[in-house]
Amino acid sequence: MKFGFWVLAFTLSSTSAWALPKRLVLALDGVGYSDVHALQQEGYFSNFNPVSRSIATYPSLSDVCWADIFRTYRPLGYQRYHYSVEANRIIGGALSDLGNPIEYEKRMHLAFESKIHHGLSYMFPLREGKKEIRKVVQGLLNSKEEGTFYAYMLSTDTLQHTNGDIKVLLKHIQAELNALQAEYQKRAHRPLEIAIVSDHGNNKQNHGVRVPFKERLAEKGFQVTEKIRADNDVVFTSAGILTSVSIFARSSQLKSLSSILLGMVGVDLVTSVSLTDRFSISVQNSKGESAWIQKKPDFLSYAYAPEQGDPLSYLSVIEKMAFDGKIDAEGFATAEDWLSYTAEHYYPVAPERIYRGHYLVAGNVAPMIVSLKQGYENANEAVKRLSELKGRGGTHGALSIADSSGILMTNYIATSHTTTNHVADILDFSDLPDYRDRIPGVELIDSQIVGYDLKTGAPIEEDDPLGPEHAVFFNIWDPSAAEFLKMGISTQYEVTVKKDGFSFFNPKVPVLQKVFYAETLPRTPNFTEFRIPVSTVLGQLEAEQDYFTRINARRMDLRTGRLLQKERIAKHQFTTDSDGHAIAY
Repeated sequence: MKFGFWVLAFTLSSTSAWALPKRLVLALDGVGYSDVHALQQEGYFSNFNPVSRSIATYPSLSDVCWADIFRTYRPLGYQRYHYSVEANRIIGGALSDLGNPIEYEKRMHLAFESKIHHGLSYMFPLREGKKEIRKVVQGLLNSKEEGTFYAYMLSTDTLQHTNGDIKVLLKHIQAELNALQAEYQKRAHRPLEIAIVSDHGNNKQNHGVRVPFKERLAEKGFQVTEKIRADNDVVFTSAGILTSVSIFARSSQLKSLSSILLGMVGVDLVTSVSLTDRFSISVQNSKGESAWIQKKPDFLSYAYAPEQGDPLSYLSVIEKMAFDGKIDAEGFATAEDWLSYTAEHYYPVAPERIYRGHYLVAGNVAPMIVSLKQGYENANEAVKRLSELKGRGGTHGALSIADSSGILMTNYIATSHTTTNHVADILDFSDLPDYRDRIPGVELIDSQIVGYDLKTGAPIEEDDPLGPEHAVFFNIWDPSAAEFLKMGISTQYEVTVKKDGFSFFNPKVPVLQKVFYAETLPRTPNFTEFRIPVSTVLGQLEAEQDYFTRINARRMDLRTGRLLQKERIAKHQFTTDSDGHAIAY
């Protein structure tokens, strides 16, 4: 009897341990290295290994940084509000970040992406931040995941944008994590592994001066617009208050634009692609200094070649690297060596980050990027006025170290300074969940492009059994469809398309409404993903038009033909180019 009791006790304790995640990955938006390092010097986060820098992409913006960290699909633009080269216009909305979850947010077990929460997070960031970490703790303790629990916190970033004290919230997060670890130890009889990572830093410049790009360019004969029709048209976006600007214009105008931009007060660096060499990028600063960054084809090696002066102040670094034998006969050094020698430089790991920023980190990369000096900003007028009512804090986006230095630290392995594209190698995110396994949805895809080469940025194409020719599809993922079919329940997808969105205030007749039987569509073998060609749904589309799609799943009894259930799969927005071809937002 006594033996049976101990077997039962062991079984219960083991089951309890197995029922809880072994690790928490906590993604803190916008938390900078200097703040966490200072707190560790004061004795906070003492049960963690020393914090390391996680050096951001360039520009140092959340969407591209988080995609880099978690290796999710790269976003279409540096931000959700961006210029589409294919559509030749700006797509999205200036406030589209609010409640418009992107890939990395969808992949978390817990994120805070609703419009209501975004609004509250800007109005009451400290209060909402405390709520977020409490929900993270509760979410992990209630989770049945056996591996890693992934959670993303937004308010760490909004607190700093609105001039809050990030250290107050970080101390609260530490206290919550300490309590979590104690409770976890009681339940699981083992320590909880915790990894904390952030996407970028914050420059803490809470009285930034707006650089009047539009006005100064107009004085020089250029017109800032939303699409490029003429030689003097320039496109850039201001989705918030940032310290970088991505410039799109005709290639013939890049040299003139560079001279004008470098003459503006507040501009620090201008980087621009070469018109003749795919592997060279020009770097110029406001002092008239210039250099070239070059990438070695087929290798992750980079060179910094000063042309006039030293715009990145890298000459002493190069001398040291050459003395240590880290630069080859052609002047190239590996990405790892650039990281090792420049992680704490004012422009950390600049050669690799600048190259990737112009070619790899987003679908629509800019031929020219402007990095601003500390205390200056590229500001959306509406956002700037709203921020002044609430209170202004620092921001990010530039190449400089304060904007670029996020954090990486754990309580189970020591880390060293790294870049965002290597965080996944260090922490192993192989168990990052795929939201398609949990919730239905839809996306617009090209049938053959399956990824992008990390060295060249070129699309990787494979024959797709669902569509061997290039075509644009609605890709519907519906994890319930297979289970319903086993029960004798068929699925029909009701596709409704409008030009002006779905809302109470838009009762206009839809452009189209069609029903497709799941069994007749190209689909994956496990019957969970289905493809509907856009041309089949809509035929010829209008040029330069926004379309809004709503897809419902109708569950039908195969024996009686009776409608059993109707559920919303997703709403999806897309746009068209000048030829009427569909392009995903």
